[in-house]
Amino acid sequence: MQDQSASETTLPEWWYESLSVFLNELATISEQKRLWLSDGAGGKEVGSFTEACCSIFDDLTVGDLLKQRRLHGATSNKFASLMSRLSILLDSIDETLAPQDIIALQEMNSVRELALAAYIELQSIRV
Repeated sequence: MQDQSASETTLPEWWYESLSVFLNELATISEQKRLWLSDGAGGKEVGSFTEACCSIFDDLTVGDLLKQRRLHGATSNKFASLMSRLSILLDSIDETLAPQDIIALQEMNSVRELALAAYIELQSIRV
């Protein structure tokens, strides 16, 4: 079986929808507080910094797509560049900190900005 080239990579609509949800979570402090500080009482949604990162880069395979340079062909060069920068920044954050401490980190302002830019770019290429 041959590997797909970057220009042949296509991703299903559910992938874009799922990625949008997690990028929004990383881009929005209110979503971070709602999910990362939730105790799940009363059936409330629960999330975490680690879950958001792993969902994007592992479950949705953005990390592999970046390494294989296939994200560029499936989305846009701008989006791939934003996601590459976001990956580097996220790797620098100590995920063992308490959720409220992660949310309060100065670096999270840069994460939110990059995630928002990636979210906006993703929406523009889906049109």
